[in-house]
Amino acid sequence: MSGDYVLGHSQAEHARLMRQARLLHPATRQLLSDAGIGPGQRVLDIGAGVGDVSLLAGHMVGAGGYVCGVDADPAALATARTRAKDEALAHVEFRVQDLNRLSLMEHFDAIVGRLVLMFFTPVSRLEVLKALSALVRPGGVLVLQECSWQAYFALAAHLPLHTACGELICQSLRGAGAQPDMALPLHQQLADAGWRVRQMCIHLPLAVAPADPDWTADLLIALRARLQQQALDTAAVGEIATLRARLQRELAATRSFAPVLGLVGAIAVRDG
Repeated sequence: MSGDYVLGHSQAEHARLMRQARLLHPATRQLLSDAGIGPGQRVLDIGAGVGDVSLLAGHMVGAGGYVCGVDADPAALATARTRAKDEALAHVEFRVQDLNRLSLMEHFDAIVGRLVLMFFTPVSRLEVLKALSALVRPGGVLVLQECSWQAYFALAAHLPLHTACGELICQSLRGAGAQPDMALPLHQQLADAGWRVRQMCIHLPLAVAPADPDWTADLLIALRARLQQQALDTAAVGEIATLRARLQRELAATRSFAPVLGLVGAIAVRDG
């Protein structure tokens, strides 16, 4: 696999990504802040999708900065452009680009990306990381946030249905060639690509608001067609149509929060 997005490019998926982004926003903002993203900087957002990380970076760099979001999905970028206009972020633009064949000539102070490299094979991921080093100025930073399902499972151990959902999601992702646990691969391949890793951390948002627990069901529903194609056994999670209600009942019965996706963050520097 070389970066194909296994969840598809439908309007429903774009809407799901925006719902997910609201849950992940605080963790991403903290990581970008830790990396020093701020006023006047030039930022490249890889795998920008519907634009959530680009818009966040746009607010952080201000009108004196510049953000370029790239993605291979023209429909997603059309949504991103509309959102940037609605938020009066004239300094944020979006371009259709394949990360395997980037054709950018500019240099950036920072490159950012969230939940992108998990969809690449190890070989393709390494090539992308090497190519990105040519696009950032000396001393510039690469700021990546990828998935850590190990963190999710650690805080879902008391929630059998949530755990079963997570296991099925990971099984489907692996079957499609994606990597659900990126912490160690990210650390190793950044070094292999010549980046100096300055900081790594784990963020695990916890769903506590009434609408938040839908995240796990949202993701499994988005994978439903692929689950059927893969002929995976879904008995442990039961009927998908009733999953949201049953997940919420599990939380109520245990008086629990629900773990959202664990995020491994990495800040790496291009020396020299």
